[in-house]
Amino acid sequence: HNELGEPEFLNLLAQRTGCQLLVDVNNIFVNALNDKLQGSMHDPLVVCKNWLDAIDPRDVAELHLAGHVDCGDIVIDDHGSRIVPAVWSLYRHALERFGAVPSLIEWDTDVPGLQVLLDEVTAAREHANRALDTGAA
Repeated sequence: HNELGEPEFLNLLAQRTGCQLLVDVNNIFVNALNDKLQGSMHDPLVVCKNWLDAIDPRDVAELHLAGHVDCGDIVIDDHGSRIVPAVWSLYRHALERFGAVPSLIEWDTDVPGLQVLLDEVTAAREHANRALDTGAA
């Protein structure tokens, strides 16, 4: 019987404490995918965009990106694979909403060679440039 949704709670928490928020884009997507596996009829991308849109941009200090693994009956944010296209899309949406905030790619399991990591960094920069060049931020 939650009286507040998670974004509303986080907005209130940031407002009352003066803290800033770390928004983990992949976690938001993984949560929406797991809700879908549990029977939610909502489109995970729409759910995530609505979640991001409900967060006060003034309170966002950092974005996190990562890969996840789909185990069939659950999706796990394992930080052990490339970032999927849907998360890149949400990252662009987040940047358009929150502006040029620092971003971190989390990869701490099944760590690949350096070139794969650099490819992800290049992709993050390209997505950020596209998002921020739209003039929305």
